[in-house]
Amino acid sequence: MSETAMEPSTKHSKNPPENRDVASQTYLSLPQSNSDPAKIKAPLIQSMRYSPYPRPTFIAAVRQKTSSALKQALQWHQIRIQNWLAPKQSTQKIMDVDSEIMTVEVDSLSSMLGSDVKLTTPEIDRQTQVSEESEYEDRLFSQQADFIRLRDAKLLMITAPSPQARGNGKHADLGSSTVSIPAALSTSLIPDGSREDNKLFHHYISNVSVMMTPFNDDYNPWKSTYPCLAVHDVTSNSTGSLFHGILAQSAFHLSNLNGPNPASYRRLATQHFGIALRHLRCSLGRPTEDISSTLAAILTVQFDTSRSFLRQKPWVTSDEAWVITQSFVLHTLMSQIVGGDTPSTDRTLHEVLEDVTADPRFAYTLGSTPRLMNALYEARLLEGQLAVRGASRSGRQPDLSEDELAQASSILVALDAEVELYMSRQRAVQDRAEQRKFIVSNLYLFNSAVTIYLLCVVLHHPPSAVTDQVSQTLSAAASLLEMNRAAVSIWSIFVAAAEAYTTEAQTLADGVLSLSTGFGVANRALIHQVVKRIWSEREEVAARRGCDAGIVFVNWREVLRNLDVEILLL
Repeated sequence: MSETAMEPSTKHSKNPPENRDVASQTYLSLPQSNSDPAKIKAPLIQSMRYSPYPRPTFIAAVRQKTSSALKQALQWHQIRIQNWLAPKQSTQKIMDVDSEIMTVEVDSLSSMLGSDVKLTTPEIDRQTQVSEESEYEDRLFSQQADFIRLRDAKLLMITAPSPQARGNGKHADLGSSTVSIPAALSTSLIPDGSREDNKLFHHYISNVSVMMTPFNDDYNPWKSTYPCLAVHDVTSNSTGSLFHGILAQSAFHLSNLNGPNPASYRRLATQHFGIALRHLRCSLGRPTEDISSTLAAILTVQFDTSRSFLRQKPWVTSDEAWVITQSFVLHTLMSQIVGGDTPSTDRTLHEVLEDVTADPRFAYTLGSTPRLMNALYEARLLEGQLAVRGASRSGRQPDLSEDELAQASSILVALDAEVELYMSRQRAVQDRAEQRKFIVSNLYLFNSAVTIYLLCVVLHHPPSAVTDQVSQTLSAAASLLEMNRAAVSIWSIFVAAAEAYTTEAQTLADGVLSLSTGFGVANRALIHQVVKRIWSEREEVAARRGCDAGIVFVNWREVLRNLDVEILLL
């Protein structure tokens, strides 16, 4: 699903006078549009091999976890766990904190390597050198430790706004509340799971989840909400569907990497996907199934089914249900933007949008904000209005009424100072300045993309009208990738790259797309091919007319239809 951005005209500057210094200072360090992408590629290719955040190796993780500093950090959590479980286990002797910590570590290691593997130091050293396949196992511990402790203690901490916040978007309380998800007490990450299942599940948490959102922090639902829902009740069909859907996604990702046996991973992915569908079919026929797990399974396995399911308003039942519902809203909006279908007038969808977007967390997983997503939605509605009255059928710039002009002008608003919201959600980091630079750059990139979408896709302006915005978006994306951020918004990159017509802009777009397609996501390689086809058609039309390519409007939705392809821009 593709999105595009809107770009303010000279009358409607993106940055009000008081904010221009901030934006200009941010972009002093970003590559300019005529920069040589080859200079960007070298330091970035190194980051493509691993997840966006540096993680300790297998051996280093084991040694680090035995350090006294980490023991002290874990001891506090362990005491809380013991106090919480004490009334329920009064007859059971509570183990010594230090020894219990080590038991969890050893059992977790066993579940990952297999019960028949002896955990000797030479064996661990050998495991880290066994080819590229073991490379995936080398990085499993960095994401799983907290998950194991919280799940095995029957207490999953999910941060979310208070119920009062959800009812008032303008004055939402950004404080957090805690909800509990019961789970079977077990020292294995996946109860009764095979070694292959453990590997796929760990790969999902350690590698796939961090690629799903630009902000890879504790609020990332793909490494907290979804995995925990997938294992908290092994007897539930909805849980089984979500669990096998996760394994299928993990296996599909492994099949797209340059690792061993890609065909075997693809067969394994297809097998898990089939199992997930069977569980989902059973789950939909049982109203007693957990609503959060069922909705998560629908969104993971079979998205189209979720429309009717949302009539039950699951997002008001729990915080994890809200997190999952917002994924539906983002998916729906992006689907409409890419497909070009008339915006849905379904009351259920509008109700979902109104309720979910009132939460200040909305679109956080996409690297955006509620204000920016509302602007994108309003642009999509304006496009639908123009299509209904036939104002844009010829491909020319539509004649706007006064109301439509006012609507377009209201969309072209300045970038709000929303950085503080994002900074307040970040866990403690050593370099807050670097984190702030990333957040500002990401929001600026998204804002520019919405501008391009409004001007080029909705109002049919030629690419020459958004030359600066295209350069800014692609340069920001290159800068973010250089900061080891794998999950840069692909829809922003696509929207900008589609309107690149100069040699410099296309070279920069090629470099950014090449880097962003190297993370095992097959859909992104297809996006690169579509962009090149758009360029080719624009150049063919320009040559035929004897004009500059910058004044040639190309409808990239028609290019997608002619190629008979669908792309996901999330």
